[in-house]
Amino acid sequence: MAFSGIIVLLACLVGPPVLCLLTSVRRYGRLRLRGGSQLWLAIYAGGALLASASLVLNVPVALMSASRVLGGGILDLARIHAVAGALSWVCFWVWVVISLWRPARSRRQET
Repeated sequence: MAFSGIIVLLACLVGPPVLCLLTSVRRYGRLRLRGGSQLWLAIYAGGALLASASLVLNVPVALMSASRVLGGGILDLARIHAVAGALSWVCFWVWVVISLWRPARSRRQET
């Protein structure tokens, strides 16, 4: 039972920032090769920076929580867990927007 809870905690706290980071870096690289606008480069770089900052906080929180549960303790959700969850939630929505928001040029080519 504890192991599945740890998996859910890791997926919720670490999953969205990793997806946001990977998508932002991939889009940034593609746009830079094509010579895209500075605004979009800044947006993708901001998404990568947000995801990196979120990972810096969320990974230690998730690992400390997992070690406490595996050590036989009870996991008390504190304010740091709420902050980590909020950062993951923001990263999730940044990932969704970056994934779905394509330039109009690529949408026109598909139709």
